Amino acid sequence: LSLMAPDGITPDFLDKVDVFAGELTCCSRAHPDAQPCDREMLCVPVLSLLVSLFQPHRSSDAAMAPVLRMIEEHQDRLFPPTFVYR
Repeated sequence: LSLMAPDGITPDFLDKVDVFAGELTCCSRAHPDAQPCDREMLCVPVLSLLVSLFQPHRSSDAAMAPVLRMIEEHQDRLFPPTFVYR
């Protein structure tokens, strides 16, 4: 899984990191027995990753600049405020 190209971020970067838009097994099974959606379980780990990426020692790294800029530009897509429980 490569997210970086020699000249920056790969064209499909957003598609690879947009975990909330993925087809999750729990949704395809229609959440049997009213099980919680995996999207809910992903919230804390994904937010932890976001916090980690924006730590001063990482955010000042020139190699991280394109990644952080892309995340900021597509924040609503990558970290949606709501989701549909299917």
